[in-house]
Amino acid sequence: MATQLTRELQPDCCSIVEWALSGQYDPTKPVLIDACESDPPRSISKNKAIELIASLTGIFEKNTTVCLHLANDILYPVLVLAIYGSSCRWTGTNTAYTIPELEHHIRVSDTKYVITKEDHLETVRAAAGSAEIIIFTDILFERRGGSSASPQEFRTLHDLQRKSNVESLYATIRDIDLQSVSTLASTSGTTGRPKMAARTQQAMVLESAAIEEHPKPYQVRRLYCTPIFHGLSAPEMIINALRLGVPSYFMKRYDDVLYPQKIQEFDITETFAPPPMMVRLINNTPEAQKQLQSLRTVYTGGAALVPELRAKFLKLFDQSNAPLVTQVWGMMECGWMTTFKYPENDGTSSIGRLLPGCRIELSTARHTLPNGQEAGEMYAHSPYGMSCYWHNEEATKRAFQDKDHYWLKTGDIGYVKDGKVYVVDREKDIFKVNGFQVAPPELEDAFMALSDVRDAGVIGSGHNQGSGEHPIAFVVRANTSVTAEELKQQLCHRLTRYKVNSCDIRFIDAIPKSVTGKILKNELRKLAAS
Repeated sequence: MATQLTRELQPDCCSIVEWALSGQYDPTKPVLIDACESDPPRSISKNKAIELIASLTGIFEKNTTVCLHLANDILYPVLVLAIYGSSCRWTGTNTAYTIPELEHHIRVSDTKYVITKEDHLETVRAAAGSAEIIIFTDILFERRGGSSASPQEFRTLHDLQRKSNVESLYATIRDIDLQSVSTLASTSGTTGRPKMAARTQQAMVLESAAIEEHPKPYQVRRLYCTPIFHGLSAPEMIINALRLGVPSYFMKRYDDVLYPQKIQEFDITETFAPPPMMVRLINNTPEAQKQLQSLRTVYTGGAALVPELRAKFLKLFDQSNAPLVTQVWGMMECGWMTTFKYPENDGTSSIGRLLPGCRIELSTARHTLPNGQEAGEMYAHSPYGMSCYWHNEEATKRAFQDKDHYWLKTGDIGYVKDGKVYVVDREKDIFKVNGFQVAPPELEDAFMALSDVRDAGVIGSGHNQGSGEHPIAFVVRANTSVTAEELKQQLCHRLTRYKVNSCDIRFIDAIPKSVTGKILKNELRKLAAS
């Protein structure tokens, strides 16, 4: 079967595929495992991954972009590594995209091929333009009956596969230009329509190496349901799962019933749970909450984790055996920047310590916080950050604080203390009440501490940063009978009165959020305006 890579690798001098397949462990054990498909069981070992990657490497025209319009699947990492191995660029999309959103993504990423399932074919056909559509078929198994799509119209993954061997695969990937762009990640940066953050082969390998952790005193088994194409998930799901041989169970998406069931069924010890997932777990049934008890580490990111939400989540567990809740902070433009490595258990609101090679500098314009700490916009440098916004020179210039493209503007207000990084809020979301600066997370944290509140999102009433501003709080009630005035009375035990008295509380059914859990403040502003 597949041969093992024997030469010692340094992360700054090998391609992504070679790095991902360089781990030394039993190559026959299942690593990528379908958490929901058990008849027949679907799983991929390292040997099987090598075989499949070899069969697909070279099927795409070099130096082109391949878009995966797919939900989480254990074949997704195989497809990405085959794209990388073909000296092509990978870009991933959200299957919930509308036709205009998908059309924009395909156009600005210069996509030549789109791989999708028949379920999404109608949307993809309308958005693809001149890009070739390839139908996803399950190449873990022999070709099954015909597809509803015309074979003459679309090729399938089975059609594209070709015979290859491990030696030719490694010969191919060792010739890859490490400075070539490998990944185009969709991002709005701090403003504007989505752009494509371009990151190189070497950048993706360096990030993977930076976030690796030492062996832990428990068996790591991970369950993933976060979007694989997002920067929070991609380096672990696509690269490190295979590199480290970590049993990784994939779900297409979060489900209130299935997710806790799968944690118990597979004795899961680690998972990724953005704050909105934590909110749903907190509000889940007692039976579902009992099914979470095997967890030892929970990684969270993509949105701010307010301290009260963290505290509520930890109350779901036996306090003698509660998991570590470890924050991850970064951007699509620069990858992971901070986290806490096991076994550090930080009880503050810090988003972690800087990863090796990462640096932060604050802007000269500073805000004085109530605790006396000075905070400013954080400029970040990452050794594995983006080289540019793809074909967008003006946006690239605006993204960096300096002409040498060293310091990236994050748009986050924060500070560094005792080696730990703290984020206060987004630059554009800070507002003033009676001349005093107010950060929405402070109010959101206070709301989340109330038993009558299920979720909350806060914005300022305007953009003038003036004394006439006041907070608008959108609240999802846990107690449907509680009134705005009653909530204000409760808040006054936690916040100074000027922050509470002027607060306009509006009740809604759900807080609009991105796939990774960031509160969509622009959507809240639209609600406020209407």
